[in-house]
Amino acid sequence: ASNSQSVKIIAGNEPPVVAVNLTGNKSFFFPDKPIQYAVQVSDKEDGKLAGSNATSGQISPSRVAISIDYTSEGFDYAEVIQSQRSVDASTQFAVAQTLIGQSDCKVCHQLASKSVGPSFHDIANRYKGKSEASGQLVKKVINGGGGVWGEVVMPAHPAMSAGDAAAIVKYILNSTEKTLSTLPTQGSYTLKIPEGDNGKGTVLVRAAYTDRPVKTIPSQTSESQLILRNPEVSPADAEVTKGVDIKARGMGAGVSLVAFSKGYIGYKKLDLTDIKQLELIASAQKRDGSVGGTIEIRLDSPTGDLIGQTVVEVAQPRAPGAAPTALWVAPPPRRFGQSDHPLE
Repeated sequence: ASNSQSVKIIAGNEPPVVAVNLTGNKSFFFPDKPIQYAVQVSDKEDGKLAGSNATSGQISPSRVAISIDYTSEGFDYAEVIQSQRSVDASTQFAVAQTLIGQSDCKVCHQLASKSVGPSFHDIANRYKGKSEASGQLVKKVINGGGGVWGEVVMPAHPAMSAGDAAAIVKYILNSTEKTLSTLPTQGSYTLKIPEGDNGKGTVLVRAAYTDRPVKTIPSQTSESQLILRNPEVSPADAEVTKGVDIKARGMGAGVSLVAFSKGYIGYKKLDLTDIKQLELIASAQKRDGSVGGTIEIRLDSPTGDLIGQTVVEVAQPRAPGAAPTALWVAPPPRRFGQSDHPLE
């Protein structure tokens, strides 16, 4: 027996080239700082992206799908990144479609036909033009409910975040649209963290373009994606570790790092553009045998350029007479950068 794989080769129509460029940091998002972006598209047969009104040999901006989505902590982008879909009116809802695929929505709902529950098209038509519909439906997705579409009760989804539910509802309410609605090919996008979200999610900046068919050769789609993460970085995410212990703190309190002499952790491919100061929570407790020390931030390796440092002193013991039941309170974050050693 032998294994074989087939590969589809399309000759005569080269795939387009799509690129998303960001001004500023390309690793992290900051809720109070707009995302400055620009999209470039070129295609051997269709030409290059036009600035506004396209002429012959140029690509119209209206044919390029651009979306910027925030998703809650824990969302897996693998399905979005691996999907290859033609650009149409639903393209900007790629994240919502992935959320639907990862949930149980399709057990009861289909896009255009009635199933156990109403179709997405039926829901969109019923609530069209009702400004309060989005908020109502988000609550219904999370809390469940019934009585609107007959006797069938919609199950609750208490584990789903309000942000993810809002993304799904937005897609459903726009599921009957036939015209591609998209962000401009260049602009500024102000991120809004959904109410109740912890802000530790990620942002997907995505652009896609489907070229025109060439005679009998079908169209091809290309897309470009950038993922921006929350600027709070956990020791557990470090790709490189030596001379440290990383321990779970329990009860959803994250992890703590115990460093020994000459120990270090490292993160790969982090962009420090526009980062002026780093902040960490650190302490040295005598009761734990800690002796304090100096924390250094270096580029590329443990011996790379020093761009920041701070000293962690051993905490003073509890004052005489203090209540023995007093709780230890985490020390204020240690900042290094502008206040200790400027980041270059």
